Amino acid sequence: MNDQTTKVYFKLGYFRLLHALPNMPSVDIYIDDKLIAENLSYGVYTAYLPMFGESYKISIFETENKDAPVLSSILSIDEDEKLTLAIIKNQNNTRFMAIPDAQVPIDPNKSMIRFVHLSPNAPAVDITLPDGTILLNNISYEQGTDYLEVEPSDYTLQVRVAETPNVVLTIPDIILKPDNFYTIYALGLVGSQPELEGLLVLDSFK
Repeated sequence: MNDQTTKVYFKLGYFRLLHALPNMPSVDIYIDDKLIAENLSYGVYTAYLPMFGESYKISIFETENKDAPVLSSILSIDEDEKLTLAIIKNQNNTRFMAIPDAQVPIDPNKSMIRFVHLSPNAPAVDITLPDGTILLNNISYEQGTDYLEVEPSDYTLQVRVAETPNVVLTIPDIILKPDNFYTIYALGLVGSQPELEGLLVLDSFK
């Protein structure tokens, strides 16, 4: 009798990818040499993808150019972890920034929001209400805040140079629903193209 063993793979966690690198062309993304996202352009992110192993090789190529990867790395994940991998550049080196998502308790009647600074030439910033009330403060490039519990509502937020009243970006019509996690990503460039913008992203499966 042949002894045949069937391998069973259990889902460990989830990850998604965010193209956050200004002036970088669209990219194709491969996991262990399998194409998982095609023509991902700047400012766009994928849906969450399940991971069925502890680590994968992840590579990105400029779209339709598979001569050499722009970036290649080993992605590891813990059980029940959920990650956003942002494509960024630091000191002229393109890399992934791994950002853990939605891993804190939530009151189902509240919303949770945080801010991640991915604008490479922007100074440290505060996130405020239009009246100047500071919600999140002194966030520098490649930094993210903890989630802040707020009332579900429609908000207008301002991004100000840290510890000053100088508004560099206004983000209107932020609709936060109860029992959901959100991240605002600062993308783009100050005084150049693509211009500075705020990208609101849902970190929940809802």
